[in-house]
Formats: sequence, structure tokens, C-alpha cells
Amino acid sequence: SGTILLLNARSNHQSTLKVKVLRGPVVESVYGLGTVVSARTYTLKTGVTTQVRSISVKEGELVQNGKQLISLDSIGIQKAPFTGTVTNIGYKVGENVFPQTPIITLVDLTDRYLTVSLEQEGALRVRPGQNALLSFESLRGQKYAGKIRSIFPNEGQFIVHIDVKAMPGEILPGMTADVAIEIAKRDSAQLVPT
Repeated sequence: SGTILLLNARSNHQSTLKVKVLRGPVVESVYGLGTVVSARTYTLKTGVTTQVRSISVKEGELVQNGKQLISLDSIGIQKAPFTGTVTNIGYKVGENVFPQTPIITLVDLTDRYLTVSLEQEGALRVRPGQNALLSFESLRGQKYAGKIRSIFPNEGQFIVHIDVKAMPGEILPGMTADVAIEIAKRDSAQLVPT
């Protein structure tokens, strides 16, 4: 136990209060909003105008590596380069496809990580190997551990890449999480209640 002296600045009145002072950990963190990203995404585009002959998959379908995705007139059959989920089909059979427009997108929903954009002050204190604590709005009450893989600049922003070992399967790319990156910790600090 300890004694705290309280002073009221207006009346210059002093009083004492007995409180229990504890010892425990204190963590300093940098906070941000993270976005889930898939480590593998494939978007089929062409360099020439062509036409869709056939489509062998549907949006939302899980396809195996090597499965036929689509057949195009001047390019032929296109197959899945890895096992993933079809998240976009931009054309229908018989439609003309123009150069550099997305035709079909395949995403690996099992290999995900988080990115967090930080302001300069926070970015200066973040290092690879630091721990992060994540919470998803839809899964409140559950916390997930992450580790900082890298931090790098990207078009005036400072991006932190966070690996998460046990990310729940229902968390999809594009979803967001509150992130606390641990930048300092004292295991045996004096804790005084406010």
C-alpha cells in the first residue's frame, strides 16, 4: 500500500488517499488500423483485344492449381497458377476483352497478413521483430498475436507488414483490424490506480 497526496489547485486544499500500489507490466504501443492482404493474388489481363470463348469457373469457387479458368480466342486456355478462390470474373462468354483490363482474379485465402499505414512519428519507432496485438471488430474479445516482418515507404506512407500465425479462417482480405505494435515494455513497473 502507498499514500498519495492530492492537491486541489483552486482551493489549495490538500488531502491524502490510501491506495494499493501494485507491480506489473507496462507496455508502450503504436496504434493503427490494419488491412488483411492475401500473399498471393493472380489477375489475368491480356495485351491484345480478344473474345471470351468459355468460362470454366464461378466467382467464389475454390479451384485447384492447374484447373482451367477461361478460354480466350487469340490466347487459348488459361489455367490456375495456384490453388485459390475466384474473386472476380470481369466478362461473359462472347464478350470482347480489351488490353490490360482484368479478366479473372484468383486469390489464395489461406496465406494472409496485415498491412498498417503509420504516420512518420510512429513509423520511426517500429522495427522488424516487434510484437503486435490485433483485434477484429467482428471478433471482439479475442486477441491475435502478430510479428512485424518489415516497414517500408510507399507513395508518402509508411507501411508495416505484420505476419499473423493463427489468423481465423473467416477473416478475409480487405477486412480490418485494430493493431497495437509493442515498442517498449517494462515487466516490473509500479502501477498506481487513477
